[in-house]
Amino acid sequence: MPKVTGINITVSRGTPLAWPVALLFTIVGLGMMVFGWPVVIPMGDGGVGDTIADIIMLGVALAITVPAWVIFLLVVIRGFQKRRRVVVDVPGELAEPPSDHDPAVVAVLHGEGKPGRTAVAGTVLDLAHRNQLEVEEYGDRLVVRVREHAEGATEGEKLVIGGLRENAEPSGDVVGPPVFQDKARWWRAFRRDARQRATVAGLAQPVIPYIGLTLVLIFTAVGLSLMLFDHILVFIGLILFANGFPHLMGLASGYRLTLAGNELRARWEAFARYLEAQGSVRAVGPAAVAIWGPNLAYGVVLGQAPRAARPLMPGVSEEDERVAEEVVSQTWTSEG
Repeated sequence: MPKVTGINITVSRGTPLAWPVALLFTIVGLGMMVFGWPVVIPMGDGGVGDTIADIIMLGVALAITVPAWVIFLLVVIRGFQKRRRVVVDVPGELAEPPSDHDPAVVAVLHGEGKPGRTAVAGTVLDLAHRNQLEVEEYGDRLVVRVREHAEGATEGEKLVIGGLRENAEPSGDVVGPPVFQDKARWWRAFRRDARQRATVAGLAQPVIPYIGLTLVLIFTAVGLSLMLFDHILVFIGLILFANGFPHLMGLASGYRLTLAGNELRARWEAFARYLEAQGSVRAVGPAAVAIWGPNLAYGVVLGQAPRAARPLMPGVSEEDERVAEEVVSQTWTSEG
């Protein structure tokens, strides 16, 4: 936790600050820098000694600020180059899941930082595999029952269980397809939880590294404060801005996979190729989770089980239905 002139700056390794907090810090910081400029605390008589002191302070400020920015930019550029050069030595196919991450985190990997709505379908099937839900099919009718004792292991799973209960009939059954009749208001929170857990696991990170940007802006604020020490409100505004603006940038820039995330993604894609070659989960419905277990849940998020995914995805439109049907139809035609 860096400490600057008695003001503590908290830097989290996980996810950025909530956007309202980051926005507040940024706006207040900018306001203090702009409107606090006229507030000057006299520090000298303006003589030759002060001029020499100003020159010395400028040199020290540059010595602090410039190297910090150079190192930050070099680290960012090097990170991009490493991601381009990474070559993962994995087999063409893997017959077993390469890690024990849940389907939502695997969806983050598969989507290269952008989990799709199939992450919800995979989570439903994973919960069914763990006996938190029951999934049954009666012809074209799909029934999902949330067990009374059902409890999610993650915030995302709790959101999915809550969403299913909201769509349940008086009997307690959730009848579909689709099982989510309305657009899920909790979708963004679910996606955020998946990305947070992938980030904590070291598999994903914001496109703009907000921790590095926070640190370099703090160095910049310290350097500028040496020249602006008589503008105390401007200095405080710089500190607030340095702790808010990078988090806003991190939130706005989206997420990408780390080197470890890219390597694990390559292994999950090898597992997806195995599922594709087997063809066992391609055209089965959600109730087949009783047979295929986690392979169906993972197959859904890896794009290998469109028929099982379709009725379990939130906010499915008629266009989504048509496209999914075409995928299944084309698969059967190519196999035939």
